[in-house]
Amino acid sequence: AKAMEGPISAHWDAANGVIKASMTPHGGPQKYLELDSAVHLGVLYGYNDDNFYGPTSDQVLSTVAKLKEVMYTDGMYPINAKDDVKGVPGMLIGRYPNDTYDGYETGSVGNPWILCTQSLAELQYRAAAKLVKDAEATGDLHFNMTKDNEQFYQGILYPRGYNGLLRAGEALHAGAVALALIEDADGMLERAKSHIKGNNFHMSEQLNIDTGYEQGANDLTWSYGTLFGALAARKTAIASLA
Repeated sequence: AKAMEGPISAHWDAANGVIKASMTPHGGPQKYLELDSAVHLGVLYGYNDDNFYGPTSDQVLSTVAKLKEVMYTDGMYPINAKDDVKGVPGMLIGRYPNDTYDGYETGSVGNPWILCTQSLAELQYRAAAKLVKDAEATGDLHFNMTKDNEQFYQGILYPRGYNGLLRAGEALHAGAVALALIEDADGMLERAKSHIKGNNFHMSEQLNIDTGYEQGANDLTWSYGTLFGALAARKTAIASLA
C-alpha cells in the first residue's frame, strides 16, 4: 500500500484544490477539472485507517467542497433548486460535471445519482466519527482549519448559524463540527429519500435532473448498499458523540 501513495498523491491538483480522478490525457470523456464522485467512493472503499487520504484528509475535503460547489451551488441540477424551494434539506450529487449518460444512453445529459449522494453522506459521517476519535486520542478537542479544508468547513458551518471567523488557522471544536457534519449528511439522505418514497422506496440508478423521478437501472444494488453503508456510519458517528 505504501508503494501506491506516491502515484496516488500525483493526482492532487493544488491549483484547483481537486484530487483528479484520472490523469490527463486519458481515454473517454475529459472531465471538468477531472472532478468525479469516484474520489469519495475510493476513500470509502480504499481507506486503510493509515491517515492517507482518509475521510478528514484536507485534500479529500477540498475535492468534496469543489464537487458540491459545481453540482449544487452553481446550479448544475435544476431539481436541487426546486427541492430548496420546497424546503427539502440536503443536496443531490451526480458522477461528474459533464456527464452525458442519462441512465439509458450516452450523448444526453447526466443526472444526480442516488449512490453518489448517499455515499457522500457516508463520507461525512465517517469524517465526523474520525474528528471525535482523533480529538480523544490527542486530548485536544480543537483542530485548525487549513487553506485546503477551508471551503469545505465553511460550507458545513455557515448554513448552520456559525458566526465566527472561518479561515485557515482558526481553531474549530471537533465535537461541534462533527455534529454539523452529521446534520449535513442527514440532509443528503433525506433529499434522496424524498425522491424514492413515491416508488415504494425502490432505488434506481439516477434521479432526473429536472423532475427528480427515478430513471436508469432499476433496483440498483449499489444504491441500496450506499444507504446501508451510510446508516452504519451514522450510527458510529452518533455513538462517538455520546
